Amino acid sequence: MNNTSNGSDLSCFEQYDNTGFVIVVGLRVAGGIISFFCCLVMIWLIIIFKKYKFFTQRLILYLAISALAYSVVSAINVEGFRSYRDDSVRSYCVFVGFLEQFVGNWIPVAITCIMVDLFVKVVFDKPTERFEILYILLIFASPILYSWIPFIHVAYGPAGAWCWIRDVDYECNDFPFGTSLRFALYWVPLYILMPILFGLLIIILVLLRKRQKQWIGNFNPESIELKKRMQKEVIPLLYYPIIFLLLNIFPFGNRISNAIQSEPLLPLWILAAISLPFQGLVITLAFALDSETRRKMTIPHILVATKHLFVKDERMQEYPIGREHFNDSIGLKYEEKEREIIN
Repeated sequence: MNNTSNGSDLSCFEQYDNTGFVIVVGLRVAGGIISFFCCLVMIWLIIIFKKYKFFTQRLILYLAISALAYSVVSAINVEGFRSYRDDSVRSYCVFVGFLEQFVGNWIPVAITCIMVDLFVKVVFDKPTERFEILYILLIFASPILYSWIPFIHVAYGPAGAWCWIRDVDYECNDFPFGTSLRFALYWVPLYILMPILFGLLIIILVLLRKRQKQWIGNFNPESIELKKRMQKEVIPLLYYPIIFLLLNIFPFGNRISNAIQSEPLLPLWILAAISLPFQGLVITLAFALDSETRRKMTIPHILVATKHLFVKDERMQEYPIGREHFNDSIGLKYEEKEREIIN
């Protein structure tokens, strides 16, 4: 391919036309598709088993919705390496770049809300349900407050092998406005957030470990109740911040590599590319680690729970006292068995 098109220098984009970076895009798409179906299953289980009735599980539900949305964006973000030389897909790349920024921030914000919620519960032993509306607004609405900024000077567009905020213009000249936005809107906030989350996680784990030692041999009713509440409201949430921190190691390394050298390091690009789109898969696996969830993840449990979600049970009827109805008693016993399976 020539280095120019219509008199423009395109040499800085051509490195993304090779087979290696096409594979990177393919892995992102594959990760997005796999995570999409995993998140669908996770959300479906939360609904049919009515886990959403519990505040802790609703926080997990919001994270699952965030991961589901980002998996869709990852699967459709495939035109970065074509849009710089094809005007017909350039507008598409601008729109997908916006989604990458806007929806891509839902997961970090959701993880932050989960971590703050854990911290308040463990350190201050305070109920947090009153913050739920605030959490929802922060997760799904707050990113729009700054995601519109790159539309100034049309900073969204091809960013390497996919679409995001451009750091060069369409003639391979430096684009300082886009580079500044990358750091101001994503990299700097993210890498300020990560050590804060890590510090909060350490504090929570240390306090939980200390309390576990205090609970050994302690039969005080208040201590027993606190232990049960922690196991129900805290332990199920601990996996997700750890997953988030681990999955962001490779993008962080790739960011450092790009800052040090001009040529992208392909193996690191691959690891960074697959880590974030596969978030939905890893989050679903963490959800399945919960003992109560595993107990219910059987075919009979799922079928009965699904049936109760869609089919209204009309077997309950009133009968005169003193009359026995053999068939109806069988139906009631069957109903009780179904409820045992669900619960």
